[in-house]
Amino acid sequence: MKQVTTLLGFLTLFLGIIACSIDTSSLPSREQVEGGLATAQALGEQASALATNVAPTLQAAAQNASELATRTAPTIVALQTQASTFATEAAPTLEAGLEQLATAAVEAQENSAAARATLQAAGIDANYLRQKVASLRPDENGNINATFTETEVNLVLQMRSSGTETLENGQTVTMQNTQVRFTEGVIIYTSRVTSPIEGDLRLVMQPYVVDGVMQLSLVSADLGGQTIPQFMVGMVETTLNATLNGAFSQLPGSVTLTALYVNEGSLTFVANRNG
Repeated sequence: MKQVTTLLGFLTLFLGIIACSIDTSSLPSREQVEGGLATAQALGEQASALATNVAPTLQAAAQNASELATRTAPTIVALQTQASTFATEAAPTLEAGLEQLATAAVEAQENSAAARATLQAAGIDANYLRQKVASLRPDENGNINATFTETEVNLVLQMRSSGTETLENGQTVTMQNTQVRFTEGVIIYTSRVTSPIEGDLRLVMQPYVVDGVMQLSLVSADLGGQTIPQFMVGMVETTLNATLNGAFSQLPGSVTLTALYVNEGSLTFVANRNG
């Protein structure tokens, strides 16, 4: 028993020495520990509250995005289907249209010679208007009043034109589908120019008479917004002069051309007795 008591005494003395050797000045106080725990607890509560508040908003946004995707998906699919269907349906139409245009262009070239032969067989040639005027006779007052129709003039223009004209300066001009219209006091000349430039030519001219000869006053000119070369305007005027003045030159010597009247679809010319 005495030995046990002595052992306990030595143990107590040893623990006391260890306790005395520890520096407790660097350890936080009880108050600091309690304050840190309180701060940590408060931050935890704030984080929990923020997560609780934000969660419904995030959930609602996710739900809205899902609903929007669900609603728009059929529309997008439908648009894609419509676009595909339209492309599929339009392709044959476009291809057929191109083929028709190509065929029409070939036929127009082939039919030009056929149409010329048909007109010649019907007695209509480049001299048709000249022959018509030459057959006219003055009325009882010695005057002549007669008419050219658009159809007659266009037929003669077709017979006279080869489609390509070489001018004195060596310039070559190619025109297709040349036509004239008589309307509202003017002559409208239209043609598709393919050389030396390309465009739809449209000249508006007003005819009048000076000393028994038809003159043409240019009212307007257009070539698809491009500048029209002067030689091209001159070529058109030369063509119309050769066609119309060439016909008027066949009037009987007893009369002189005095007036021109442009009606809808026709050109009326008046020649009065001389003297």
